[in-house]
Amino acid sequence: MKELENTTEEPKSENETETEYYARKKKKVVVQHTYSFFDVQYLANISTGTPGQKFRVVLDYASGNIGEDTVKFLGRKRTRIRMKKIEFGQASTLSPAAEQSLFEGIIELAFRPIVNDNMTPPLIFAMHRKLLAKPIFSVHSRAI
Repeated sequence: MKELENTTEEPKSENETETEYYARKKKKVVVQHTYSFFDVQYLANISTGTPGQKFRVVLDYASGNIGEDTVKFLGRKRTRIRMKKIEFGQASTLSPAAEQSLFEGIIELAFRPIVNDNMTPPLIFAMHRKLLAKPIFSVHSRAI
């Protein structure tokens, strides 16, 4: 994987995307800023583990797996969603393209029917734990 000097630095992009999660307790919108890398990859920063470490991940809608056991979507401080003891997977090999990419992991946002190894996807996990008011997430893209 390509070394990054500053993991929290946002990639250069033409488009910014916001993903909204409706937090249950405070009934506020959690906004996760994501960045389009030439409309090929959509990247977001997440925090994993204790203490939290930030990683730049690709938002993927194909399988539903994740690469860490605790995930925080990095919205505004008071509107973050934290999921503990979540199932995760680890890649055993990387393609040459993945080794040169701007991301450090993949977070899958798929629903159960297409998940690998019967793992619970992060959004379904959040719904089961009542972390979301409604089983909805939306993605809004705009050119900047």
